[in-house]
Amino acid sequence: MQHPSVPILGISGHKKSGKTQLIIELLKHFNERGLRVAVIKHEQDHFHIDQPKHDSFSLREAGAQQVLLTSNQRWALLYEREQAQEPSIEAHIADLQTESLDLVLVEGNAGNTFPKLEVHRPIMCKALLFPTDRHIKAVATDSPLILSDEITLLDLNNVKIITDFICEEIIAPFLNKG
Repeated sequence: MQHPSVPILGISGHKKSGKTQLIIELLKHFNERGLRVAVIKHEQDHFHIDQPKHDSFSLREAGAQQVLLTSNQRWALLYEREQAQEPSIEAHIADLQTESLDLVLVEGNAGNTFPKLEVHRPIMCKALLFPTDRHIKAVATDSPLILSDEITLLDLNNVKIITDFICEEIIAPFLNKG
């Protein structure tokens, strides 16, 4: 991955492990600290953020390649891709206004080379991901685990500690590079 203009952290884990819920809780803590965070969430094919009977849906269905929804509080760009292959995560990050961000969280997209935090729930009886992904730097779990020394163990139920870890291990070193 090329040198990014903002620190990036992947949130990895098996389906239904609590990745989205952790991100929601992290966002609350980041906001309290005045940090500006973007989230990239990978979805399955053909997701819709607009609905039938809304003008944006009708415009897109009629053939608009891009529809920009805008109001005084937010905007969203709907962009129809012609190619079947999804762009790289780098291309998605380039779409963000990174100059106004302190961190980008990426949910899913397991094959990327940026640092990751794994969400693991032993009750789900799924294998840990970190042994096969050298980019995982920490595992957040709700049960005691024995991990290798290079992996940080975090309490999934203590979001403040997870936030501290991200600020100290992901954001601060990035800022110190510049």
